[in-house]
Amino acid sequence: MSVANLIVSAILCNMIVCTGVWAAYAMKKAGVKILVLWMVITVFALSGTEHVVANAYYMFTAYLLGADISFAGIGYNLMYVTIGNFIGGAVVITGLNKLIITKRRITVNATKTYTQRERNAIYAKAYGGVNENVITYKEDKKKTKK
Repeated sequence: MSVANLIVSAILCNMIVCTGVWAAYAMKKAGVKILVLWMVITVFALSGTEHVVANAYYMFTAYLLGADISFAGIGYNLMYVTIGNFIGGAVVITGLNKLIITKRRITVNATKTYTQRERNAIYAKAYGGVNENVITYKEDKKKTKK
């Protein structure tokens, strides 16, 4: 493969992998995490894209089994695939994540103790509604003691 093909394929591959890990991390139930990861691994395997870890395994295994491949060819592939994987995961996915999170940043006074109602109001202002699953704090012990 040409350098451009290796890099573009590696960028797409790590976008798939990082999005899958990100999605699985966001899931709460173990069964859903497994399902998400299974689907992402299937997409990764069927897409034919280049991943440095998978390529290292396959290329060195092929070399040991007598395939017509040299160490220079393995190094060529792994070098450009590593660059593409870095761009796909560390630049593209992380950059998009940073853009999304920066637009929804909540600024609060770290020295103040907030009640549940105040926390919900801060969340509602930033995200457009109250999500009880995200903000679940117990009220301060001082206020609950009688």
